[in-house]
Amino acid sequence: MNVSTFTVMADDFVARDIGFVNSYPNKDGASVPATAAFAGGDRNSFHRCSFIAYQDTVCDYKGRHYFEDCWIEGAIDFIYGYGRSLYSHCVLNSIGPGWLTAQAKVSWDHLAGFVFKDCTIQASTRTYLGRAWNQYATVVFSHSSMPNTINPQGWEAWNAAPSNGQHTTFVEDNCYGPGADKTFRVNWMKNLSPQQLSWYTNMQFIGPDDWPSLQP
Repeated sequence: MNVSTFTVMADDFVARDIGFVNSYPNKDGASVPATAAFAGGDRNSFHRCSFIAYQDTVCDYKGRHYFEDCWIEGAIDFIYGYGRSLYSHCVLNSIGPGWLTAQAKVSWDHLAGFVFKDCTIQASTRTYLGRAWNQYATVVFSHSSMPNTINPQGWEAWNAAPSNGQHTTFVEDNCYGPGADKTFRVNWMKNLSPQQLSWYTNMQFIGPDDWPSLQP
């Protein structure tokens, strides 16, 4: 069932200064998927856009995507999918309990993952940074602000439970704020070398070409 307000499957799509909203109500705690945007093309970029819903706000379905200076609001895995995407200077505004991300990388050699660089997390209630939709789920938070409402464990294995999260790549690099304390994080969270981190946190992660700079 298509529940998205906006869907793009074309390559080389660019959006600037647009708001995508799915206002389907969340009643009495009985939430249902109500996606604001579904991004399924390659080389899709969003600049200064807002995405507002409750459950499953952004379906980062597949392809390479770049989100810059965006506002993303929701709860319950509100950024999810198989995509290979870089989120730069975005605000993730959690308005309910749940998880910020549900990444779905399917194998060790599948080029996929979500990287959040220089982002700000806001959360009105307790939330996790993410849970693994598939066993090789990959999510990196780098130089990002985390509030005290981040669950101390940080992450959940979910569909990676058979491997106890060992195949996931969940990383926190130089994040700050009261929620960035990693003392009680899951013991299968990864620590990457500077060279590995550099690959994730630069434009080469969605490269090899610097395609966002070439878009009109």
